[in-house]
Formats: sequence, structure tokens, C-alpha cells
Amino acid sequence: GDILTLTEEQWSVTEQGLDFYHQAAPVIKNGVSRFHGPAITSYRHPKGWQAVERTGENGKKLIVLHTFQLEESTLFLPLKDQYTVERLYARENIRVACDGGRILFGGLEPFDGVAVLLNPCF
Repeated sequence: GDILTLTEEQWSVTEQGLDFYHQAAPVIKNGVSRFHGPAITSYRHPKGWQAVERTGENGKKLIVLHTFQLEESTLFLPLKDQYTVERLYARENIRVACDGGRILFGGLEPFDGVAVLLNPCF
């Protein structure tokens, strides 16, 4: 819709997204990407999920996850090192945690989007 007709709640989500982007910009600009997820065999009726893990020069990571038709509500991605969650941009009720060399995404539903910034613990 027209940006001039956004509600206060919609503006708040938009501003949070812009703030998240500004915080993630150095990783986006100077990072290296790695792709995760099963092959998407139908773009008309996608199933599963996909994620991009971008690692910046200082070891900080940006992970962007998208789900499609999804059978499970929890996903794990491997991490080579230990990380802590710095910032999460997602709808309410999505859980993200780093746990022993992996990151957990919980509370996922079909057609969710999640972005998370991670700080290395080294």
C-alpha cells in the first residue's frame, strides 16, 4: 500500500527494520555469504526453507532465514564457533538462540522471515 497510509504499528515495524539494516550494513557490505537449506523444487509452491549466512570481517554474522510451506517449527543451522545473539528482527513468538556450535530458530510458521545479528565469542 501507499507509505502515507501506514498505521503507527506499521511505521514502528518499518523503523525497526531500518535500524536493524543500519546495524547490519557493515556485514552486508564487506561480508562473505554461505547458503543453507534444501533445494527449492517448485517456485510456484515452495516447500521448506532457505537461509543466507553472511560473515563480516570482524567475525560478526548476519543470518536471514525464510520459510515456505514448512513441516517443522524448529530449525538448526551449524556455526563453526560460539556466538551470542546481538539483535533479532522477526515477528513476535519467534525464538533464536545459539547453542554449542549451532543456532536454533523456534516458533517458525510457514512463510516467516527472520534476520539475526550474531557476535563471535572469541
